Amino acid sequence: MRATNKVVAAKVLARGGDAIDWGARDAVLCARIRHPNVLRVLRAEPVGAFWVVLTELVDGDELGPDTLAADQVRTCFARLADALTALGRQRLIHRDIKPANVLVRTHDRSPVLIDFGLAVDFDEASSNAADLSGTPFFLPSEAWRDEPPTPAWDAYALGVTAAVGLAGTPAMPTDLPSLREAKLSSVFERRLTRAVPED
Repeated sequence: MRATNKVVAAKVLARGGDAIDWGARDAVLCARIRHPNVLRVLRAEPVGAFWVVLTELVDGDELGPDTLAADQVRTCFARLADALTALGRQRLIHRDIKPANVLVRTHDRSPVLIDFGLAVDFDEASSNAADLSGTPFFLPSEAWRDEPPTPAWDAYALGVTAAVGLAGTPAMPTDLPSLREAKLSSVFERRLTRAVPED
């Protein structure tokens, strides 16, 4: 940006017929959160036939089993939990917490939560019919019972993200019928817990 002399990330999206298109809605919801571990949206505005979204440029890697040193894990997930608290204060539910939506900054190994494409306002989510939105592997059992999303969904998904981020994805069936059965019977959580090293 010329005004600040900083390098930023730019996303250009074609405008559709809606007042706020999907990509712009993602940016507008994310911009409601001011937290060091949530992607900072600098500007989102329509320009002709497009939306232009400017965000901070995150130099880092997607969260994975080899991304963090052992002594960085507790701090990383404490910061992400604090970021979810900030979402809760703004009455937002991310609905897609997973390793692919967490970047780890190269310079200080701090996490950045990204991709608010499935995020909803809690009031909006409570008044609408439930739908199975999100990445199935990270959804809580409530989602599989067609209950409306709550901030607890994000807390659950962060726990699964921590387990997968530390130990990788455990061996278990991931087709939807098998995953649904595992989630509703607590088999999923037991297998996930066994896959995480005790230390």
